[in-house]
Amino acid sequence: MDSAAETLKAAGISVSTNFLDPHSVPGRVPHDVPESPVHHIIEVAQAQANTLVMMGTHGRSDMGRWVIGSVTDKVLHAIDTPLLIVRCKEEPSAPVDAKLESIIVPLDGSEIAERILPHAVSISKALAIPIRLISVIPSDQSHAHEEDHLRQQGERLVAQGAHSAIPRVAHGEAAHAIVELTNEFPNAFVAMTPHAGPVWDAGSWAALPTGWCATPLARFW
Repeated sequence: MDSAAETLKAAGISVSTNFLDPHSVPGRVPHDVPESPVHHIIEVAQAQANTLVMMGTHGRSDMGRWVIGSVTDKVLHAIDTPLLIVRCKEEPSAPVDAKLESIIVPLDGSEIAERILPHAVSISKALAIPIRLISVIPSDQSHAHEEDHLRQQGERLVAQGAHSAIPRVAHGEAAHAIVELTNEFPNAFVAMTPHAGPVWDAGSWAALPTGWCATPLARFW
């Protein structure tokens, strides 16, 4: 931990470190989360307002699939504060000059999915990067109406302060379309809400990008 702290300090980042006593951190944790690293990560996140939990995963590659580690996966499914997951290199080398060039925001027309938008606007404005809105529709459905809807949505986001917004309508299976977009724009990150909408249920679209995307994934509640 000291080595990690020194690396961050050298980059000009303020750092504090804590080794936790299992009984010292106030907060609420779901009853089905046992005493474990997952338990303490969730408690610390809940005890500090406006906290973003950032986790590196050492998930292995399995036939092209990014299989995230068990601790990260458990935190992902139990936490109710913002979470950023970044895939780590198997063999650390020199510090990476990370670049974020856009935000990919999947939308399915539900109010739940659109809860991500204020967060996306804030990040877009702060980093001066575009928001890429993506909606996935059945292969036999015309995309003209949906594209117009996304364009109008993007105009509203720009009016709220976003740097810019770019609509994209894709056909087929939602989660795979998200992954294809991350392959097209590797310096993007995916921002989404974790709960089910009417079209993309949490067991398919919200979980699959976590397992397959090589780009960072941020989830907001």
